Amino acid sequence: VLVAATLVTWGCGLVIGKCRIGPVRVIFLLLAVFTCVGLLFYYKYWNLLAADILSGTVLQPRTDMVTPLGLGYFTLAALSYTIDVYKRRCKVELNPLHYALFVSFFPTMTTGPIERYPHFRPQIHKSRRFSYTRCAGGAFRMLWGYTKKMVLADNMNLYIKMVYDTPAEMNGPNLVANFHSPFEATSFAGLWQRWHMSLTGWLRDYIYIPLGGSRCNVVRHMLNTLIVFAVSGLWHGADLRYLEWGIACGVIS
Repeated sequence: VLVAATLVTWGCGLVIGKCRIGPVRVIFLLLAVFTCVGLLFYYKYWNLLAADILSGTVLQPRTDMVTPLGLGYFTLAALSYTIDVYKRRCKVELNPLHYALFVSFFPTMTTGPIERYPHFRPQIHKSRRFSYTRCAGGAFRMLWGYTKKMVLADNMNLYIKMVYDTPAEMNGPNLVANFHSPFEATSFAGLWQRWHMSLTGWLRDYIYIPLGGSRCNVVRHMLNTLIVFAVSGLWHGADLRYLEWGIACGVIS
């Protein structure tokens, strides 16, 4: 699944970046979108649609379905690259190995953040040298995260089940921030600005703004907000409760 998503989006990006014919660019963009969304639907949402929504009347649930590791992260990362190339926000990547490294980069593929290729690409091409400052900073961030987890969270598990931390940077790449002390937020909007920031940014740039964002009438603006939060809920879990949670967050927003 990972190889398929990588090859299809890289190939589509190659055509989109080199072709000047508008309809052809649109066709290959749609191919990338349908591939990534199709993989997400098939492996993550098939049983939700078949069992919970359609109740087995049209589609039959599958008991042998196994969701690939990091499916939600690497499909969104791969899809963002193709869209960025189409929007000319990113140069097309000619080296398939460099692009494959971006899609399959293990620290981001399993727990996030959802990287963007314009941010990741320069770090692939630059020379790799040991940096004491970067390594020490990453070690401190890991140590501080472990301290919060083992000293604070484990002893306050009646109140806190997980303390989020941004990824360690000891391996070299400087990844985008994913969490920024979300429980210190003083408002609901502030919580979403601090919590899972890479996903929130992805939904804003690739769904909310293309739908019209806030630059439309009040009803359409409210609908755009609900759509984005509903997608966020479903992305976190293939369950109607996650969908209800996402819609509730949209209503509060």
